[in-house]
Amino acid sequence: TSYNKHNRTPLYKMYYPFDITPDFIYLHIVLSNIYVGFIVITMVAGEDNILSEVMLHLNGRFLLSQQNLHQSTEYLLQREDRKNIADDFSYLIMVAIQENVRLHKFAMDFEREFSYRLFINLSFSAGLLCVLGFKVYTNPMGSFSFVFWICAKVMEMLLIGHLGSKLMETTNQISSAFYESSWELAIEKSRDTSANVRLMKTLLLAIGSGHKSFVLTGFKYFSVSLIAVLKILRVAASYFTFLTSMR
Repeated sequence: TSYNKHNRTPLYKMYYPFDITPDFIYLHIVLSNIYVGFIVITMVAGEDNILSEVMLHLNGRFLLSQQNLHQSTEYLLQREDRKNIADDFSYLIMVAIQENVRLHKFAMDFEREFSYRLFINLSFSAGLLCVLGFKVYTNPMGSFSFVFWICAKVMEMLLIGHLGSKLMETTNQISSAFYESSWELAIEKSRDTSANVRLMKTLLLAIGSGHKSFVLTGFKYFSVSLIAVLKILRVAASYFTFLTSMR
């Protein structure tokens, strides 16, 4: 018992300016170490979870906006009353434009909040993967626990890149959704020339406002996409190969 008391160490490598071997003090040290570890793990996982949920939410809302436009215009074209059909079609397009503008504004606010964090996270990941991979290569048994961290980090980067590419692809289809909304059928059924002109102008406005896709960036330095993540992993692999060749 005396030997165990004199060899008590905290869960993490730390230096305390006082004796931690007494039972009461050592218990509090261990509990505080567990609390700190829990806070760090939940903070990292929580930030990734929020990032992924917001990206999925944005992608879903953009898809829902396109789906609502398709369903509402299809219902309008099937209506027997053709009076004011061009103006009603223009109204539906304006509603979709306003929704897309609102979603783009939210997306830009989201990027301003996470852009710098994504830049630090993905940029430093290349160096960390390289260094830890080299450590595992030089001492496999002593660094076996790092293998799980490397696998988890690669999966995290690929997931974020996939979500970024999916969001980019969805927003890139907005202008096509306006153009493919069967507006020509509304003009064909309408007998109001002025309303048809207004519909064409509204349609041009919609296509022009939706032609630019939303691209989540890492501090405006690179786009968060699957291609960018694969390039980062390729850089990490190149550094790793260089270190192994210099060994």
